[in-house]
Amino acid sequence: MEGACHLYTHIKTYVHTFLHPIDEQLFENFLRTMPDTIYRIKGYISFK
Repeated sequence: MEGACHLYTHIKTYVHTFLHPIDEQLFENFLRTMPDTIYRIKGYISFK
């Protein structure tokens, strides 16, 4: 199992906390600009 952990050293994480509801259209536009190398985005978002 120790060798399997080595396969994932290239993974990076980022956490962002929005302090206020955000504009849904601007967020969707932002998501469309994400590179194909983004594997997963998840979370809860409050929209205006």
